[in-house]
Amino acid sequence: MAPITEVIPSSEARARLSAWLREFREHGEHGEHAGVVYVGSYRRPEAVMLAYERYARIMDLLDDLVARDEIERRLEKDAGERHDLEDVARDLGLDPTDFALE
Repeated sequence: MAPITEVIPSSEARARLSAWLREFREHGEHGEHAGVVYVGSYRRPEAVMLAYERYARIMDLLDDLVARDEIERRLEKDAGERHDLEDVARDLGLDPTDFALE
């Protein structure tokens, strides 16, 4: 994690909100604040404001990590047994031709 360079007091944050939103809109995560503003009191961060571009990228990464964990969990339980779609359809009393891939 990148070091926190500056924590803005909440009273100052209220006054600068419009400017930050403009910066995020115009420059995304490539602006002066790199798309991140830390807000708090006594130099201790209590909240973070992110450019939407950065937030979306973080959420995509989190989705990928969750998917990776699920894949790993399933692979650990995998006994190697495989079933043909046609056999599964027949076992369920369905017509396998309804599921034919062309």
